[in-house]
Amino acid sequence: MTRRVFILAALAAGLASAGVAWAKERVHVGELLHSDTGQWTENPTRYTYRWQRRPTNGSYTTVQDGNADTYLIEPADVGSVIRVQVTAYNNGQSQPASSPATSMVRR
Repeated sequence: MTRRVFILAALAAGLASAGVAWAKERVHVGELLHSDTGQWTENPTRYTYRWQRRPTNGSYTTVQDGNADTYLIEPADVGSVIRVQVTAYNNGQSQPASSPATSMVRR
């Protein structure tokens, strides 16, 4: 089963993103999450993706960094929430935008 993450960020000077919030459905080990780049001003020329997990009462840590717009939920994610941070680049500028977190990952 596949879920799609949509990016939501505040508008800022230069590059800016606007999108819709992630649907807070249950997510399970073995599901593949997809990131959408969202809608940006200034026509970005490239994007990077940083998938992050946060356990209950913890902080976000990066679990996958680079060019992959997908993330496969792993057993290590159980009990945590997942988000993706997309960074857009154009003309020497960069701007990150983070999705809202998923619901807690279940087996």
